[in-house]
Amino acid sequence: MRRFVGFLLTAVFAALVTCTPIDSAPFSMVTTVTEEGHHLTTGIGTRDNGKREIRDLYANYSDQWALYLLGLLKFQQVDQNDPLSYYRISGIHAQPYELWQDAHGVPGMGVGAYCPHMSRLFITWHRPYLALFEQELWKHVKSIAEQAQVDRERWTAAADSFRIPYWDTARGVADGGIPEFLLSPRWPVVGPNGTLVIDNPLYWYQLHPLDRKDFSNADIARYNYTLRWPTTHSSDAIPQLGEWQKAYSEGSKSRQNDINYAFHWASSFQNFSESLENAHSAIHLITGGYPKDSSGQEIHGHMYNTETSAFDPTFMLHHANFDRLLALYTTANPNAWLEPSAVGGNRNWPTFWIPSGGTTDADTRLPPFWKNENEFWTSNDAHHTDVFGYAYPETQYWNFGSDEGWRNNVRGLIQSLYPNSARETLANAVATGDTLTHVVDVDSSFRDWVIHVNASATEMPSTYRAIFSLVGDFSSDASTEIGMWIRMRVDGSGSDAMEIRQAERKGKRFSATEQSLTRAIGLTSSLLDQITAGKLESLDPQAVLPYLEAHLTWNVYGGDDSKRLTPAQLESFAVEVTSTKVYIPKDPSQPLEYSTDTTSYPIRKV
Repeated sequence: MRRFVGFLLTAVFAALVTCTPIDSAPFSMVTTVTEEGHHLTTGIGTRDNGKREIRDLYANYSDQWALYLLGLLKFQQVDQNDPLSYYRISGIHAQPYELWQDAHGVPGMGVGAYCPHMSRLFITWHRPYLALFEQELWKHVKSIAEQAQVDRERWTAAADSFRIPYWDTARGVADGGIPEFLLSPRWPVVGPNGTLVIDNPLYWYQLHPLDRKDFSNADIARYNYTLRWPTTHSSDAIPQLGEWQKAYSEGSKSRQNDINYAFHWASSFQNFSESLENAHSAIHLITGGYPKDSSGQEIHGHMYNTETSAFDPTFMLHHANFDRLLALYTTANPNAWLEPSAVGGNRNWPTFWIPSGGTTDADTRLPPFWKNENEFWTSNDAHHTDVFGYAYPETQYWNFGSDEGWRNNVRGLIQSLYPNSARETLANAVATGDTLTHVVDVDSSFRDWVIHVNASATEMPSTYRAIFSLVGDFSSDASTEIGMWIRMRVDGSGSDAMEIRQAERKGKRFSATEQSLTRAIGLTSSLLDQITAGKLESLDPQAVLPYLEAHLTWNVYGGDDSKRLTPAQLESFAVEVTSTKVYIPKDPSQPLEYSTDTTSYPIRKV
């Protein structure tokens, strides 16, 4: 089948086949609307229908795959003024900062982004958001299936079991890179009414029309379709897909380790949510891209900017995966959930609908997602994915004889799916007897190295990225990226909310903990690569520390213009490395065993 698709793509593009339009017949379904005219967020179907990883959907569920592409394209073609259009639902996230379904915020505050970035509610807010997107996409999927001229029963059954897929971007070296179906503007679909070659709705969203006043970013306001790594600031910019692939590949181990550390080190739900933020933000940045023009100014695609990221078709794939990680965590840790938290400071920012000085908890409303005519969904309401009619491959509890059996299975899967990348490398080395075997001691232990960064929230920009690298021996040598530390904000959370946050930062109203920013970045995997290359002898401190003093460097980019910050702007930016003795259990489903033998070493930038 894959060979046939590759051949068909080649033949189609060579012949410049014209896309066959999709029938725009009306739906047979009716949206649930309250007496006040509010569209409810309900989700679809029953729990037994699971979301699938997008590559699995493509390879093994051809009917659902075809309906997905056809339905998504049809969804994207809905009039942009329709509140249930792809455009308006994408705009809920942030720009164009419009009230959706009478979901007002704090009295007297202007409308801003509904997405609560840098809030305790960030990860749970996206669950009803995904449910709303999915229920509206499904209506188009169902409509297309019902128009089948042959095998209608087969296609309607495929539609009934369809759920939007997720894109797992933390598979490490086993990932295989960005799927081809995200890289081509046209794609063949074998659907209910034959084979079509369509504008690929996973490649871009084409605005119809572009309304420049909806976007504050000058570049975004020029682009007629969503772009990844745009070539220029002008309207004729095209994507640089090779740069996207390169950035994605270079960060594969870092993303895997971010997820591993989030599951392993999280001492609370809040800690887990914060730990996920970096891996989440990394995909935003490397998908939107940050190429530079001839003057050194960065050019950003839609996914880079939180204000416009939801318009990129990868956004929902990406957030479906983080919704899945949330489901895995709450399954493995059933007693962990949102706790009351004061709004303000560095860790729980206000928005136009979350007032500063208040408290957020699991019963805080999540606008603009109406549960009924009087109430919005809350995190407690959306605690389990069942309420929206879906599950994930790992969370289908009805396949197990006991609740604890199911939870233990998920705990083992977490370790198998997201192992520490150094553990993976060393386990393979021991199994094959390669050059890294001397790194593992006879007691199956090794030294795990981590970069720890600390900075003051009152001195750092609200949005920045810090890139850590190992430089070569000579200036002409290529550097090797270790990982990134990323903080992202939504600028349009409401001008009043932004002013409150700025005043808090300047006034230093909150505790040192609230004002402190921290990040841990796995280093061991990069050091193992240097050992394999013959540039480093071992993981012992006497070998690693001199090497890091000579080769470890970092650059921080921040502010509205994403310029590199100067040393004077980074006075609070402190870096140290730690070394911990870690034991590798024989059972791969069990986590690494960290000893108390940890030593910290301050480090200076090269």
